[in-house]
Parts: sequence; structure tokens; C-alpha cells
Amino acid sequence: SIPETDEPVFNFQVYADVTDTTGETRSQQRSVQVGYTALQAAVSADPWQTPDVPVELAISTQTIDGGPEPAQGTLRVHRLIQPDRVQRASLWSDQVGRNSAGPDASDPNTWELGDPVFEGPFQTDGLGQDGIPVALGAGIYRATLATQDRFGRPVTASLTFQVVDPRARTYHIRLANQVAAREWSVEPGRTFVC
Repeated sequence: SIPETDEPVFNFQVYADVTDTTGETRSQQRSVQVGYTALQAAVSADPWQTPDVPVELAISTQTIDGGPEPAQGTLRVHRLIQPDRVQRASLWSDQVGRNSAGPDASDPNTWELGDPVFEGPFQTDGLGQDGIPVALGAGIYRATLATQDRFGRPVTASLTFQVVDPRARTYHIRLANQVAAREWSVEPGRTFVC
């Protein structure tokens, strides 16, 4: 019932009990993961990105069971098409009975892709890893990668991320709420009351 385009992975537990002629029983279990494809791919980046340093997009490819698997394909980075104005998330959720009228415009993961600002090949090594630096200006982007498993079936992955210019006088992304910092720390001996 789950569409193949969602690239799901199904986890099965197999249990076996074997009793020998003396009546002793041995038990074993194993987890088996299966899917429509034989490969999983992911693209990631640090949450804090600025225009001063290229964004390092980390690509990983692995088998369904989590073992490294070399692969090659294409990585694209698109600037997202932002809404005309800042959208706030609805206070009503679908869980309370209100039907959704379409994609949530306050969620950047639903925003449409603009023109690509980067396109290039990638090839993961024997550990299933690759890193591609991409110089980007302030804004919101989605990285998408496309590859194939060993049977020629398509495999995709995506990541929505922001590049923030802390020196800018205005925020370049139309989000209602954003809290971000290069690093966070708590000073010892301080008491905070909420």
C-alpha cells in the first residue's frame, strides 16, 4: 500500500527455534530489511551555513541493511521559490479534524524548486561517502541527488537548508520564526527560570 516512489524500507524480524534429538532448543532472531531498491542515499549539511564559506554537502550511499555501497550520480542545488509573504503555520492541525486545503506554505519543504544554482556529478567511495562544496549566497535551497541501485532502479534523496548572512540587515527567507546560531552554550552557575 506504500507507493514505490516514496522509496520505503520494510523491516522484518525472523525468529527460528530448533530442537535437537536430545530436546535442547536453540533460538535465534535476525532483522531483515527489504525495499523496492537495493540502495539508500542521503544528503546532509551542518545546520549553520553562511555565505562566507562554501556549503559542504555530505553524500552517503548504503545498502538497505546499512552497509556502505559506492554509487555515482548527479547532485543539484535549487534556490526555492518563496511565498509572496511570510506564512504562519495554522493553529489547527489535521488531527483536530480540519481538512488541509493543500501544501502548508509555512513549511519550506513544500516550496517549489526554482532554477538550479549548481549541478554536478558525485561518486561515493568504498565507504559510501562523498563531499561536495557549493558556494551559495544567503537564501533557502534544496539539494537533490539522483543515482541508481545495482539493478538500475532510481534512488533519490533531498535536503532543504538555509544559508544565513548574520551581518545582513534583513532576513532573506520568508519564514515566520527562525532561531539559529553558530553554536550554543550554557554558562555554569546561571539559573534560568521560564
